[in-house]
Order: sequence, then structure tokens, then C-alpha cells
Amino acid sequence: MSEQSDARLEELRLLAKVERMRELRVHVPPNAPPSECRQREVLAFLLHAGYLNDISVFRWTYVAQQFTGFGGRDEPSVLATRFERDRLDELNRLLGGQEATLRIGHPGRLRMAELCDAMQRHRIKDAFGILWDQRHVTRDLGIALTRARVDSPITVAVFDLNDFKQVNDRHGHEAGNAVLQEYLSGLAKLVGEQVECYRSGGDEAVLIAAGVSPEVIAGDIDQALQAVSATTVTYNSVELRLSIACGISSSIDPEEDESSLLVRADTEMYRAKKQAKESSPVPSAIGVAGRDVTIVG
Repeated sequence: MSEQSDARLEELRLLAKVERMRELRVHVPPNAPPSECRQREVLAFLLHAGYLNDISVFRWTYVAQQFTGFGGRDEPSVLATRFERDRLDELNRLLGGQEATLRIGHPGRLRMAELCDAMQRHRIKDAFGILWDQRHVTRDLGIALTRARVDSPITVAVFDLNDFKQVNDRHGHEAGNAVLQEYLSGLAKLVGEQVECYRSGGDEAVLIAAGVSPEVIAGDIDQALQAVSATTVTYNSVELRLSIACGISSSIDPEEDESSLLVRADTEMYRAKKQAKESSPVPSAIGVAGRDVTIVG
């Protein structure tokens, strides 16, 4: 992830946090750790730029309490000046190490949409042109996690071909590439409005589903793996069968680190792979935390 993309993601996370909390009270003392000081800098920029505490978030509460006190004759310019003064007061409190109260309105939400678009606008595909390239996994998962809620989990699936090394060793890399393309094309069929797929290196792939439960994703993956497992790749008159291990994890915590969610899915993938290899031929299998491994087929 580039430094610029990382800064944008940090800005998005903070805006999403304010939106989630509706009213965020922040206190960063002068001697705070570097990470908190960095957070204060980003919040100060958002306040100064008008993405936080803009006039829209004060309109109803402030007008109801103050506007009527002037008999309804307060000039709009005077009222706008008061809103601007309140916003700058919050900025001074934030920079001065005092508690500041932050709210988000329409400009802040537009900024969130702009940040998402800017970070994902120039994504590229993997070498086969089928799934998104691995360089986008961590950033896109970070973007998705900003929207995690109790009723809208972020679900991740990690895929790995079983015994793929044997295909390369016995039949050569051209045969391996043919198997990879069939496998990646099968995973591409899972992509939809809420689902993205990435080739994360070699024969590994990652799926990110926003607002979809692990149970629903597990069902969709089961169907996709059944189709892929029923397919054989013919290379030099040799039929090569595909077998895939998959692990699934999910989160409703927008503060969760991307790597921890991926590690949990990876752990489930290896659990599925281990159980699948107890059978011959090795079947495709899906692991989900807290559930028995599902043997596909």
C-alpha cells in the first residue's frame, strides 16, 4: 500500500468512526503517543477543511436553541458566522489538547465517497486478467471494514489449490497455468455487487464480501467449488482435476486490523486442507470457525 493510499485510508477510517458514533468526543493531550498525534493532525485537517462540524450538522439543534432567541430576525450571515466560530473553537480545543466534539454532515460523507473512489479507481487485474491483483487486498479490506456493523459483517474467504505443486512438478508450468486459469475463472463467478475477488499470489486467492454473512458466503462458495471440482483440465491428453481448500472468517468490528481477519481465514483454510487430505482423491473443503469442515461434493 502506498503512503498516499495509507493516508487516505486513515482519513476514511476517522470519518467513518465519527459517522458511526454520531458524535465523537476526542481528547489528545500534548504528550500523546505519535499514533494519537497523527490522528489529531488528520482530524484537524478534516475540521479545517469543513468535512467535520460543517453548518449542516448544527442547523437543527443550534437554530432551535439560539435562533428563536432573536425573535426569528437573525440574519443568515450572522448565523453562518456563529457556526464558523463554533467550528474553529472545536479546532482550537483539539489542537490545544482539550476535548473536542466532532460531528459529520453531508460534506464529510461526500469526502468518504471521494476517498473510496480515489483509492480504487486505478486497480489492476492479476497476470491472467481474471481477478484483482494482490496489491489491492489489504487496502480494499481496510475500506470494507470501515462499514462493518453488527447487521452488516465483512466476510473474508481465503482459497488455496490442493497439491498444486505436484501439477507443476509432474506436468510443467504450462499445465499449472491452465489449471490456475480454470480455478481463478471459477472464483470470478462469485463476484457481485457486494463481493470482490483477488489473486493474492501463486495459487492463493482472497474474497471480500461487504455486508454478507459467513453462512451465506459459505453456501455460495460451496456451489462454486462444486462446479470447479467437477471440472477437469486436459493438458497433453492428461486430465487434471481441481481440488480447493477454503477458509472463511468475518468481522462486525470496524476497528479490527485487516491482517487479523486474513489470518483467521487462513487458519480455517489450513484446517479444511488438513481434513480434506485425509481422503483420496483429495476433495475440495471449506472451513468456518466454530463449524465442522464442509467437504464439497
